[in-house]
Amino acid sequence: PTKLAEALAAEAKGDCAGIQDAMHPLKTSASHVGALDVRVLAVEIEQRARAGERERMPGLLSALEGAMGEVTPRLREWRSRESVP
Repeated sequence: PTKLAEALAAEAKGDCAGIQDAMHPLKTSASHVGALDVRVLAVEIEQRARAGERERMPGLLSALEGAMGEVTPRLREWRSRESVP
């Protein structure tokens, strides 16, 4: 959620480098936990940000927000079960 918030803030400022910086670790983390929809979107957003393509960014970030909304509760549940002795 932190990287998504960073990307949204960067997008609001028109900061493609900031979006790219937020997406790079997000795509890696998504790969590690098997959140493939999140990873696919993060890769596309990072590539478009690198190319300075801002026109589709709001829609892509909105799609990422939706994908993360599905994954985040499951990750929190998994983390809470893992932390119980």
